[in-house]
Amino acid sequence: MKKNLFQTVLMSIFLTMTAQMSLAIGGADTGGGNILGSAKASNKEINDFIVKSKEPSKYIIRRLEFLLTAVGNDLGNKDSFNTINTIGKKLFKGKKTMYTTLEEAQFNPIEKGPCFDSEGNAVDASAKDFPIICFSLERLSSRLSNDTVQPELLALVLHEVSHGEGVETTESEAVIIQNIVKSGLTNEPYSKILNLVKSYRSDFKDTLDSVKSINEKFDEQSDIEKCTGLTFSFVMISKLLQSNFNNMSDNEKNGISLSSLSEISALQGTVLKIINTSTYCSASYPEYKKITDAYGEKSELSLTEFQNNLYPNAKNMLQPPKSWIIRKITKVSTEALKIELQEILQALEAIYNKI
Repeated sequence: MKKNLFQTVLMSIFLTMTAQMSLAIGGADTGGGNILGSAKASNKEINDFIVKSKEPSKYIIRRLEFLLTAVGNDLGNKDSFNTINTIGKKLFKGKKTMYTTLEEAQFNPIEKGPCFDSEGNAVDASAKDFPIICFSLERLSSRLSNDTVQPELLALVLHEVSHGEGVETTESEAVIIQNIVKSGLTNEPYSKILNLVKSYRSDFKDTLDSVKSINEKFDEQSDIEKCTGLTFSFVMISKLLQSNFNNMSDNEKNGISLSSLSEISALQGTVLKIINTSTYCSASYPEYKKITDAYGEKSELSLTEFQNNLYPNAKNMLQPPKSWIIRKITKVSTEALKIELQEILQALEAIYNKI
């Protein structure tokens, strides 16, 4: 009875977490810090959106990091890849990153007159005096329509933030960023993004509580209680990882990533680790034998080596943190299982604190 329960319920643990990501860069219909629109939005409305744009922008930048640094090789066209690779390095590989320039930026909406770029041209927005970024409410209100003001403004904000000191994209590079951002957003991203973050944070807290409960009650729990907890925790952690991929995909039009690239990598690591714990529950079952076979003659591996051995044909899987190790779990001793569960909990807590 017990064996059949584990074979039925825990079979869900042996899943491969993969995601198909695509990046489409269309022709630019905006550029040079200018925006086009069909109807007027009020100065006040535009001002209010600019002032509160930092929080949603943080999650948009997280998606940009993934698109520009993790999936650039999938673009196919060599020239396109070189452009994306160059932008990705500027934004996320230097001493300063786009995260830094967003934190440093001071948005300065002005009521009358244009902003000016470094060559003295009148524009809708300008970062020439960074960290102060100028936004011309007068010019923007004449160009922006009420139904598109939100995605247009967020795209413009991130265009200008990418010009910030230490990152300093060129104008053509900033236009590419602006178009990527705009193409990924629906018409009301401000409230939508914050609601998604709130829901993600709530789901993450529930997941943390589940893993924490297994850790705290480990010695007093029966095997069936441990394994049931591991099953539910796996499903919850996988859901968190999938939420990030769903939000990053073009089809969702949420235009964000809920966690950063390094945190998604850590989530991938916790998924692998909790898959590994399933062998404690049903190590003799053929599918789970693949997990123990991944170790060969070793009792522990780097997590990257474990993933590559377990999924040799999944070349596009996101790599887990290189410094992590994983331990072979047996029914003889629970020590390795305890350590794995503690590390899963620690990793989840660190990710949760950065949402």
